[in-house]
Amino acid sequence: MKTMAAISVRSSRSAGYTLLELLLVLGILVVLAGVTMPMALDTMDTHRLRASADRVQGAFAEARNQSIRSGNEVAFYYQTGFRTFFVMEFNPLIPKPLPPVPDEDMAWNGTSDIRSNILEMGVLFAGSNVSPDSRSQVSQVTDVPNYSRILFYPDGTAQPARVFLANETGAGLRVELRSLTGTSVVSDMMLTSDFE
Repeated sequence: MKTMAAISVRSSRSAGYTLLELLLVLGILVVLAGVTMPMALDTMDTHRLRASADRVQGAFAEARNQSIRSGNEVAFYYQTGFRTFFVMEFNPLIPKPLPPVPDEDMAWNGTSDIRSNILEMGVLFAGSNVSPDSRSQVSQVTDVPNYSRILFYPDGTAQPARVFLANETGAGLRVELRSLTGTSVVSDMMLTSDFE
């Protein structure tokens, strides 16, 4: 009988974990979370930046195609330090009202598709380098106040331009527009201090 009682006491003691074992496992989990969280957040920031560059490239392609189809100049408008952009026919003689540009409030209440004309959360237009050409010098005055523009022409060409996008962590991308073809390329990741 004694052996049976000793076995049952021994098995009931080994059925649980000690406080030391639980603290050790918890400590390991905290260390792993501390190592992996910054990497996961960095990956999300990089994804948002690249997705924003894709949107700008898509808007460039839209402006080029619209210009070719309509036979008129079309402009890509954007504001440095902001997230919004839009594509609209360019005519410097007719001032145009600002088109409805989506914002976060419009997306939350369902009145707009936030992905249409706005960069990803945390990404802004950090600057640009738009070179004037003989056709763009005809009109230096913008038809939409407070917005910069890049012109696309009916023959499929465009103003030579570089648009810089940046996020809060100091990382950035350059979207370069090739003037002869009206197509664009995106640079590799860079620091905002490396913007030209």
